[in-house]
Amino acid sequence: MRQPPTAIELLRFSRQRILETLLEQLPDPARYEALLAANAIAIAIREILAGDQPLRDELENLRRICAGHAPKAAPGLLDELSGFNKRLALDIRRGRCDEGGVLREDIRAHLLSVVVAVLRECNPKYLQSAGIQATGQE
Repeated sequence: MRQPPTAIELLRFSRQRILETLLEQLPDPARYEALLAANAIAIAIREILAGDQPLRDELENLRRICAGHAPKAAPGLLDELSGFNKRLALDIRRGRCDEGGVLREDIRAHLLSVVVAVLRECNPKYLQSAGIQATGQE
């Protein structure tokens, strides 16, 4: 059995030390690097907390959207997701996803949901500034 602190707690502690203790002691070029490291830790925390659910949601949408043009089955979640994304990109390039020269609503909704999911992990402050709910911010 793992003993506390958890991985998330360790990451939060490390980020806090960088921001509250180390940052003020560093010269400007190193401060920038420390801020990059602190932001990377925050992204990692949000990604861990989200788990693979955002990927599973994306895959479920892609399976529905690409039902008639599904790629060959892949062994793992990321491989299958990659295959579906390639399939969708190809279908978009070939004009298979248009209705009257406009991208289908279900595909636009899917692409927007993917962007929002990525921003929830990588840049939740942007989502908040756009008035979109962002959870799990570090």
